[in-house]
Amino acid sequence: GDYVATVAVGSVSPALLPALVFVVAGLIAFSTGTSWGTMGIVTPIAIPIAWEISGGGAAGHTLVAAMVGVIFSGAIFGDHSSPISDTTVLSATFTGADLIDHVRTQIYYAVTVAVVVVLLLVVWGHTRVTPLALLPLGALLLAGLVYVLSEVDAARRGIDPVSVRESQTDDDDAVVVAGTEQDD
Repeated sequence: GDYVATVAVGSVSPALLPALVFVVAGLIAFSTGTSWGTMGIVTPIAIPIAWEISGGGAAGHTLVAAMVGVIFSGAIFGDHSSPISDTTVLSATFTGADLIDHVRTQIYYAVTVAVVVVLLLVVWGHTRVTPLALLPLGALLLAGLVYVLSEVDAARRGIDPVSVRESQTDDDDAVVVAGTEQDD
C-alpha cells in the first residue's frame, strides 16, 4: 500500500481517485466473484493512496472516509454482476433460471447504476459538494436513463407504448388498455 501510494502521488488526481477505485474494485470483484475478498485486497492499497494524495489533515479524513464507501460499493457492484459469484449462482439455481440469462438480466441494471455512480463520484471529486446534494441528481439521472434506455429498447424491438386511460363510455368500471376494453 505505501509503495503504491508514493507512486500514485504524482500521477493520480485526487478528484478522480474515488471513481477510479470504484471501477477497479468493481473489476476485481467481477473477475474473482467475491466482494469480501475484493474489500480485503483493495482497502490496504486504496486507503494509503487516498491519505497520501490528499496530503492528510481534514481533506485526508474526508477522502479516506469516501474511499471506504467507494471500495465497498465497487466490490458489491462487481460481485453482484459476476457470473462466478456465489450469490449470483445461488440466485439462479434456487429460482431455476439459467445462470447466464440471470446475469444478463442483472447486468443492465447494475451497469446503469454504476455509470451514474462514476459520474457523481467525478462531480464530487471536483466540487466536494455534500453527498446529500448529489442524491436528487443521482435519482433524476437514474430515472432519466431508465426511461431513455427503455424507449430505445422498445423502439429497437418494435414495441408500441402501452397506455392506460379511463374509457369514454358510461360504464365507470371499464378501462381501456392498449385499445381493448376490459371490465374490472
